[in-house]
Amino acid sequence: GKLDSKTLEPKLKHIYNDDKVKTSLNRKDKKEASLPQLVRDAYCLLGFDWQETYQKWKQEKMPTPPVMISAVNNTDTADRIQYSFEKKRLSIIEELYDQKKTICIHSNIENSSKEEDAELREVANSVGQLGKKGEQIRHIISVAMLSEGWDCSTVTHIMGLRAFSSQLLCEQIVGRGLRRRSYELDKKTNMYSPEYVNVFGIPFAFLPSEEAGTNEPPPDPPKFPIFPESSRKQYEIFFPKVQRIDHYIKPILNVDFKNVEPLEISDIRKMAELATQIYGEPLVDKLTKIDLEKCFKKEGKRLETIIWDTLSENIYDEMEIEWKKKITKMNAMKQIKNLVDSFLESDKFQINPSSYMRDETKKTIAITMGMEKIVRKLISMITLQNSRDIIPIYDSPKYRSTGEASPWNTSRKRKIFVKTHMNACVVDSSWEATHAKELDRNNKVEAWVKNDHIGFEIPYMHEGILRCYRPDFIAKLIGGHHLVLEVKGKKREVDESKNLYMEKWIKAVNSDSENGQWHFRVSFDPTGQEVDKIIREIIS
Repeated sequence: GKLDSKTLEPKLKHIYNDDKVKTSLNRKDKKEASLPQLVRDAYCLLGFDWQETYQKWKQEKMPTPPVMISAVNNTDTADRIQYSFEKKRLSIIEELYDQKKTICIHSNIENSSKEEDAELREVANSVGQLGKKGEQIRHIISVAMLSEGWDCSTVTHIMGLRAFSSQLLCEQIVGRGLRRRSYELDKKTNMYSPEYVNVFGIPFAFLPSEEAGTNEPPPDPPKFPIFPESSRKQYEIFFPKVQRIDHYIKPILNVDFKNVEPLEISDIRKMAELATQIYGEPLVDKLTKIDLEKCFKKEGKRLETIIWDTLSENIYDEMEIEWKKKITKMNAMKQIKNLVDSFLESDKFQINPSSYMRDETKKTIAITMGMEKIVRKLISMITLQNSRDIIPIYDSPKYRSTGEASPWNTSRKRKIFVKTHMNACVVDSSWEATHAKELDRNNKVEAWVKNDHIGFEIPYMHEGILRCYRPDFIAKLIGGHHLVLEVKGKKREVDESKNLYMEKWIKAVNSDSENGQWHFRVSFDPTGQEVDKIIREIIS
């Protein structure tokens, strides 16, 4: 019948401390000698639990199995355990009896390589690693502690059959089963999701489940490995690694606002407290009582002065040095001020609430509060529309490919497609899933990839902070074209900054004929059918 783990719980916490177990395991016995009943019972319970995990991983199509470690006291015990599994003497599931998927380690394989068989060491060092000799190992029987360099992220069950004289020893062996499989942040808590290992026979005193008083931890979702699959080599995509972009700005500046996304300054009241530090001494104890309109009028600061002294100066400071050398500062400031005037009077500059646009003082407040955003907007427009030459400076090597992506683990939803180098595509929304499907079946797409852990990112500035933009997809199209595709449910303020820097990257990359032709598009279509229209526009 099925064993009751609750009645065995005190003994299972430190199996080796049981008198009968300790006597038996310290006695020099042949490998054929039967294991103590408590040990057999413990393996039965842990084996059933391992089987449940194994079946769950199979359903999730995990390519490697969960791993059990038996940490034992000596080589005789190791041989007895291996023999018991080999001869099916334990009332556990069939999958753990397969000796081709079991390894027995009699010494520290990392530090005693001369004494260990080379193939055994290779297998042990690659447990759970795809494409390596140890990828299908299910059970490790180890006498000595595995060294700290040994790393396997698929250990789910540990059996301790040795003395644990200190908490350090307990922590070391339990740590073999707490190699994190996923480094994704939980969207609700912004922390790593919890992962668990089932442990018998190790008196570890700091288990969270003891402190919380719960009987069982929440289930640990299997972590599915995502990796570039060698059989899909024909779908490999290469992309340039741009370190920075050098610009050569024309001496005479011209900016066309026609196709520029509007910039909206909003939430003025929430930012109002900062204004007291712009002019005069900050009154920390009276921030909430400050009347900003009176503050600006009292100081006599006119809109014209703010535009000239602050906005124009800030933009001038950030212009390319080579451009400043070509013309006098007076000429440069005059051009910049004219552009600032034109932008602030155009329909591309908006304030929320809109009533601020009709009041000089309130408009002054809004411009002051949104100074950084305005500067970033105008710098981007000037650079994109006035660069005579735009030169990408590459990292070395010049290109990176999907084949260089490091394998990573995920519990996120995923789908299998054909024309992608990766073994699976992680989809974070139904929108991404529909666009992936459309890319996969479009006859003008030679290959595509979800931009996840492949190293394709565009540095950009937003609100004065340097960030990294990772567009959703890259597609290799017929005729030497590449499409960088972003999928959006709605427009956000930060997207404007991303798009401007992305367009700059596209222009720089296309200036180098070796890269072919690159294109950037944003789709707001939940069905993904916009993909075909976008591609036909590019290739037409």
